[in-house]
Amino acid sequence: MSYTTTDLIAVRQAKLDLTNGKRVKRVTIMGQVIEYADCTMADMVKLENQITKALRPKRIRQVSLHYDRGV
Repeated sequence: MSYTTTDLIAVRQAKLDLTNGKRVKRVTIMGQVIEYADCTMADMVKLENQITKALRPKRIRQVSLHYDRGV
């Protein structure tokens, strides 16, 4: 699976929401409780670093070969 910049933006927004206490962990709808997986800030930072590393352009090694024809 390849990451996109949209994924990175979503993780950064989730980090802000987690910091500000806006992330919902549990919702009750018509008596049914839906719980979301707990996520710590360390997990979010690790995921952000992983996505950033995947999005970083790959370094290309350039090799130049020069030779004389020996005229």
